[in-house]
Order: sequence, then C-alpha cells, then structure tokens
Amino acid sequence: MVRVSLTKEEFMHAYASQYYDPVKAHEYYERTKKLKGRSTSGMSDKQKEAWNYVKEGVMTEKRQKTEEINTSSSIEIEELRNEANVIRERIAEKLRTWLEEISDQSSSKKKTLSKTSQKEREAIQAERQRKIDALPAIPRTASLAQKERLRASNDQKRASINAEAKEKLAKLTDSTSEKRSDISEEASGEKSGVRDSASQERKVVVQNLKTAISSVREKVKEIKEALNTSTEETLDREYENIMANIAGKPAKAKKAKKGKGSSGDVSAKEKFIADNLAKLKSKR
Repeated sequence: MVRVSLTKEEFMHAYASQYYDPVKAHEYYERTKKLKGRSTSGMSDKQKEAWNYVKEGVMTEKRQKTEEINTSSSIEIEELRNEANVIRERIAEKLRTWLEEISDQSSSKKKTLSKTSQKEREAIQAERQRKIDALPAIPRTASLAQKERLRASNDQKRASINAEAKEKLAKLTDSTSEKRSDISEEASGEKSGVRDSASQERKVVVQNLKTAISSVREKVKEIKEALNTSTEETLDREYENIMANIAGKPAKAKKAKKGKGSSGDVSAKEKFIADNLAKLKSKR
C-alpha cells in the first residue's frame, strides 16, 4: 500500500520525538547522507532526513551519557585514592608516634639503668674506702720488726680489698652492659612488631582500594552495557516510528517477466505437468 505524503502539520502530529526537529533534520541530512546503521535503501528522502537526524541525536545523547559516566567514575576513583592516601598517612603518623614512644621508653630505661649503676659503683667504692680506712694503724711504740709485719699485713689486706672492689665493679659493668643490650633488643623487637603491624594495615588499604576501584569499573561496565542496550532499543523504536509515520517511497509496479508464468502464460514446467496429467486421465 502506497503511503500518502503528509503535510508539515500532519507529519508533526503523526511523528513526535524528542530527538526530531524537521528543519534541523533536513540540514543534517544534507551534511551527512552516508551514515552507517539500519538500512535506508527503501526510505524516502523525508524518512532518511528524519532517521539520520534522529540517529545523530540518540548517539549524541549516548556520547554525553558515556562522558558523564567516565567523568563520574574517574572522580569516584580519585576520591577512593585520596581516601586511601589519607589512611596511609594516618598509618605512617601512628607508626612514627609508636616508634618515638618506644625510643623514648628505651632511652628512659637506659638513663635509669645508668643512674642505678652509678649509685652501685659509688657504693662499691665507698665500701672499699671504709675497709681500707678500717685497717689497723701501726703503733709508734712498735719495734721496727713489728712495724714491718703490720705494714705487710695492711698491704695484703688493702690489696685484697681493692681486688674485691675491682671484681665487683667489673661484674657491675658486665651486668649493666647486658641490661642495656636487653633494653635495646626489647625496643628493637617492639619496633619490628609495630612496623609489621603498619605494613599489614597498608596492605589492607591497598587491597581495599583495588577492590573498590574494581567494583567501580565493574559498575561502569554494567552501566555502559545497559546504555548500549537502551540506545539500540531507542534506535529500533525511532526507526520503526519513522517507517510507520513518515511517507515512504511510492511502490513500483512489477513488470511481467516473459516465459515465467506472467498473466495469461504458463511456464514450461507447468505446461509439462498439465500435458502429462491429461495423458494419464485419457488412459483411464
């Protein structure tokens, strides 16, 4: 059935779309007459004008939405990275605080140890001096031989006192050094522990960031797939509307083809069947 051409008013009433402006459609058609897509081979010029213009409108809207999706996802990913950086900085700051506290505690313990060691050292020296001072004095009235014996005895006792004090001081030095090493080792272990803890926290931040970014990208993929589907459905709908509501090309009359069953003629095959069917009937 041949469609009747519509007037401008009739056309606008029959075909209304947010993507269509007939004046702009004609201008666009003149600029882009060779767009790929759904077949326009059977369309009238009006249908082509409408289709090309509407298609460009739909695709422009798709491009705009795609750009919005890309921009929004980029912003969201950037915000996720910024949040992760803030958390990393908090972890780093907390680690610095922990390390400083451990160092301060270690330094305080060493200072206390030094003070204690110094007091013990002074006590050993004081005890040594008391023992030396307690050695018996040599009487003036003693004979020379007695004086020599007393002096030799005092020297022997003094040497023993000094040796005893020296041994105590050496043990104190070794003990203090060992305790200092223990304090340093303890601090080193604590620092290693807090560093490991901070490292684990950073790994969690990195993993959470990767998961969040992956989730955003997966969501973007789903949205774009939905947008592609929606765009194709819109194009199909607009294409069908144009074909149904805008006048198409007049139907061309079919020309009769010779020798192939055109009006009043019988094809060779049909004639062969008819002749043989007649022969069969005559034999009955």
